[in-house]
Amino acid sequence: MKSTSFSPINGDRFASRLVAPLYFLINNAVNRRFADGDGLDIRTFRTSDIPYPSDSLPEQASPARVLSHLFWMALPWAELERELGPLCMLDTGCGSGLYRALFERWSGARIAGYTGIDSHPRPAAWDRIAAAHPGSRFMAVSAEQVASVLTRDVNLIVSQSALEHVKGDRTYFESLADFARAPARPTVQVHLLHAPACLGLYGLHGFRQYPPGVMRRITGLFEDFSRAYAFALGGARCKEVHRRFIHNRAGGDRRATETETYGKCLLDALRADMESPADDPLFYALVIHSHPHRPVIRG
Repeated sequence: MKSTSFSPINGDRFASRLVAPLYFLINNAVNRRFADGDGLDIRTFRTSDIPYPSDSLPEQASPARVLSHLFWMALPWAELERELGPLCMLDTGCGSGLYRALFERWSGARIAGYTGIDSHPRPAAWDRIAAAHPGSRFMAVSAEQVASVLTRDVNLIVSQSALEHVKGDRTYFESLADFARAPARPTVQVHLLHAPACLGLYGLHGFRQYPPGVMRRITGLFEDFSRAYAFALGGARCKEVHRRFIHNRAGGDRRATETETYGKCLLDALRADMESPADDPLFYALVIHSHPHRPVIRG
């Protein structure tokens, strides 16, 4: 099992006084060491359509969650379908399966097939969602075992803030590279990843963050047959809102008691951060387009 990081510590499980400092020390060192993307194309995510708050963007959602949903909503789903054919999605780290319905809505009902995998099964929720969305299946499989569930019809591989929890994330990407390399047909991957800023914002969370240099090591696995680039989501203003309302030292999470103020500040921050390039974003959206016929996700 191979990892892109040097930390064996899972922040989701270990929070002792002895382990926590080591977790921060290792991840901070990795984030600094790999701050340079070595030529990775990083673009600022911008959209003029920000329907916040709404069913897709709950009023008390974190800045990172709102930014992630905005990115999924802004994807050119019709162009993806033209490039790939009927969209057959593999959702890594699908959790309860909540995103199955969201992807259906955001894509304009273009999801022809869906496989959700997660190492922690939720049979009741999965059965309910699969019944509501024909062509869907869920499997209790870890990301490191992704090769066992990849079928030739899969052409759109996604993850939403899941891979930081995967110990063997390089094993996962090596399996995807083997799958995407042959035969020569287009596939697209979109992975929403914790940027280094999340170390300070979320603390003990998963194994790692994804600085540009680590993403570049991932894209190198696909280099000879793919185009790869990343989008920076959010910036200084969104981080300020997170610190003020969610993880603040004064009084804990204030979103429920100051919902209206939080919503106004977040909306202002989203717009402000999209006006200028973000050197230190909250999240990255990593896009890997293998055997492309034409550019699709341009930003």
